[in-house]
Amino acid sequence: MSKITFHSSLALVIAIALMIAPFAIRPAAAGATEIPISAYNIACTKQEGKLWVEEGVLHIRGRVLQSVVISESEYHAGTGQIVGNANIDLATRYGTYHGTLEIYPAAKDGYWAGIWTMQVNESGADGIARLQGYGPDLEGWSIKSEITYLPPEVLAQYKDYCGGNQPISGTLSNGVILMPGGE
Repeated sequence: MSKITFHSSLALVIAIALMIAPFAIRPAAAGATEIPISAYNIACTKQEGKLWVEEGVLHIRGRVLQSVVISESEYHAGTGQIVGNANIDLATRYGTYHGTLEIYPAAKDGYWAGIWTMQVNESGADGIARLQGYGPDLEGWSIKSEITYLPPEVLAQYKDYCGGNQPISGTLSNGVILMPGGE
């Protein structure tokens, strides 16, 4: 196993462990009410972070994306900010992506904040996101979801959400909101 592959794999394992740990130790989640959610997180603008190439791997750190979150759930639809990092093998275009995510629902007083990770390989591009709720309407709640990368031809359908411009990137998120003890 090459040094780069080992470090990329280790980083992915650590990121997943950090995301899962809060849910593994939260007994409230066992008796939680679950609300299924589905949302599109469409990135419209980007602030480039630090980029460098080392041994055929493109490293990205601190890329900031502003997004629109499209969902039928009033607990989820609104705006978002994604901070992304990546390690991409330039020969294969495969790699690992991870970072933080904040979502500000338009109809609720509060926000979601957490972490996400995604793997891109010959099978496709998918990952997970884990968010905690903050503020009067969302305090103590959490979201766990699976995320799937949206290819450019699908993103083109969401130009109107980005002022008529082609979105930079986007994901489909399917998961649940966990409300300890119910509403």
